Amino acid sequence: MLLAPGLGKNSKTTMVICAAPENEHSSETVNAIKFGQICRRIKQEVVRDKFRMMKDIMDQIELDIQKCEETIRKKERWEIVENTRIDSYGDLEIKKITNLIGAEEERARLEELLRRKAELTGVI
Repeated sequence: MLLAPGLGKNSKTTMVICAAPENEHSSETVNAIKFGQICRRIKQEVVRDKFRMMKDIMDQIELDIQKCEETIRKKERWEIVENTRIDSYGDLEIKKITNLIGAEEERARLEELLRRKAELTGVI
């Protein structure tokens, strides 16, 4: 367990096994050789550089944000709705309300992408 950090990721590890020819050290020598054989069978795949992985993730998020914003620009539109009511003086009042509609799902996706980007960069 002490060697675990040195046996993984992008590190290179060299194991030196010491053996003694004296009979009094035979059990320790055999155990050391068995340990060496176990270590010899350990195979680790190289883990990509963390900074490169982070850059790839950030590039993909930026690309997704651009595509999402493009889709929003194509789908979104302003809609004017007229509300009519009679006010307290008995006069007819017409109130125009402008709503932005047409890309609600894309807006939610964009918000999620921006939140994820903020989490990764640490900028909130």
